[in-house]
Amino acid sequence: MRDSVGNMPPLPGIFPDYPAPIVRTAADGVRELAMARWGMVPRLGLRRHEGGLPTAEHTRAEQP
Repeated sequence: MRDSVGNMPPLPGIFPDYPAPIVRTAADGVRELAMARWGMVPRLGLRRHEGGLPTAEHTRAEQP
């Protein structure tokens, strides 16, 4: 596994819109540790499916 993050201090938690460590597969097929940001789907991104259950649309967080 390739480590592109280095030695990180412990995190108190993982929260939306903050960087967090993830393991992903790189383009060359090697697993790597990287930092990524995630977020919650806004209510406007939900639509009703035929069965009545909401489905999430792909959304992108706005950059400050």
